Amino acid sequence: RGVSEPRAVLAEFGCTLPPTNTTVRVHDSTADTRFLVLPQRPAGTAGWDEAALRRLATRDCLVGVALPRVCVPPPPPPPSSPAKMLEAGRASAVAEYGSMAARALDAAYDNGAACRPMLGAWVARNLPLSHAERAAAPPELLDLQYGAGTHERFDFLPASTPAGGAAAASNADAPTLLYIHGGYWHMNSPKENNCFIASALRRRGANVAILEYGGVPTPE
Repeated sequence: RGVSEPRAVLAEFGCTLPPTNTTVRVHDSTADTRFLVLPQRPAGTAGWDEAALRRLATRDCLVGVALPRVCVPPPPPPPSSPAKMLEAGRASAVAEYGSMAARALDAAYDNGAACRPMLGAWVARNLPLSHAERAAAPPELLDLQYGAGTHERFDFLPASTPAGGAAAASNADAPTLLYIHGGYWHMNSPKENNCFIASALRRRGANVAILEYGGVPTPE
């Protein structure tokens, strides 16, 4: 618009020129000179691919008012095989945790310590409910083995009413929810403490299986 209607553009800036005795000549310098700003490649970027280098070419670099800067190196390419992925994971863990003393490492994985302020109230509320649920279950459906490990057991708590009302003939027709409790493979939270979750589900016609598994330092 500065080329095609210069008087209108000047008026928008508050400069109104007399229409009769003033001539406006516009020189379009872009028509005379074309230029390209090529940002200087930063040191330390040898071997970077095009996608990584493109992230350095910001708007300010391309108009010549800033220099490209390397803030964070580009992420390494993903490992090409499961074996390389495992090795990369081990290297990352060693780099992050290898310098920690045993006590500090144990504290980092002690989820129980982080939850201790709320753990007492949780146990007081739910532990009696869990024991009552197990006590009401048929003994032959408790501590069923699903693997060779010592902790590879589960409790099967059958529905207290047939699923779907009169249409279902037995608990075999009821849906079954498999519950795997949390605990970070470290926190003392066995399946026996989590049976309270079955109460409302069983009343609504669902079987509940609560699974146990091995924990640190000997996960199975």
